[in-house]
Amino acid sequence: MQKPPFDVNEALKAIAYEIGMLANLPCLYDQLQGNDVNQHAVLEAFLIHARLVHDFFFTTPIEDDIAPREILPNWSVPTGLTGLAQAEIKRINKMLAHFTRGRLQLMQKGQGQWNLPALRRPLLTVAYNFCTSDTNVQGLVESELSSRFDLSLTQIKNTITPTPPAQAPRGAITSLPQQPVDNSATASTYRPKQQQP
Repeated sequence: MQKPPFDVNEALKAIAYEIGMLANLPCLYDQLQGNDVNQHAVLEAFLIHARLVHDFFFTTPIEDDIAPREILPNWSVPTGLTGLAQAEIKRINKMLAHFTRGRLQLMQKGQGQWNLPALRRPLLTVAYNFCTSDTNVQGLVESELSSRFDLSLTQIKNTITPTPPAQAPRGAITSLPQQPVDNSATASTYRPKQQQP
């Protein structure tokens, strides 16, 4: 079955949107401490965007999915770059996309916790590599990030590049400019409230 054509520029704008959401949602999550409903909504949005980016770069496209090679025919994921671990994908499916016994078991085992910066780093790393591998792609994505998120690919690079220990306290994470810096070792870790008997 032949797939219908698509507008590459529109696809790149959509990729920029996904990158912007992955970059910004963990910071927003941290800003919403004490507001469980909003925090949960941001967490769930982040997990959906994370899965979408993972699937775009690391799974075989089905039906009308767009693949990276349809945009950049000579590009492939560089050796050594990884997406989300299969266990994380399974957890996202169980915790978010399906109401299952597995979801209840994960919650009972305390596996309802999420380290958002740790989940976003490999995804932003491969997205950054994809976007900067072609000057036309880079220009369009850069323009879209700037106009929609006041964000740049340089800021994305700074987010995924660990700060040398001499410049940051132990356990610190790098943060996007204009966002609060959280120096805790478990920044953006979601822990559901314990149910009262």
